Amino acid sequence: MINNPDVGQCALFPVENRRRLWERMPTHPDFLHIRLGKGGVPLPSAITTQQQRLSLVDDPLRDEPKRLIDAYSTIANAPVTLSLRDNPMVGVLGTEKAAAFVKGVVMQLSVLH
Repeated sequence: MINNPDVGQCALFPVENRRRLWERMPTHPDFLHIRLGKGGVPLPSAITTQQQRLSLVDDPLRDEPKRLIDAYSTIANAPVTLSLRDNPMVGVLGTEKAAAFVKGVVMQLSVLH
């Protein structure tokens, strides 16, 4: 969560941690990446296994590689981000909660970028 602080942490940067203000420059790969919340995020690297061979013996571990890939190919409760460079036009629907969300996005943009 250090790379993608939430809105509460961003609000404290000007007061407590001045070195993190405007830490993302246009040359950085995460410039204009905003945190939307938390959720399941795909693992950044692929998990690979050997191809299954034909076998006449019933092996109880035969399906274990698929189970491991299914279990560990997603990181749970991780920061979900959106690149405003790749998605320059974004819409938000809703009422008061949507307005608060947009204020949080503006806070991130003004503090980090």
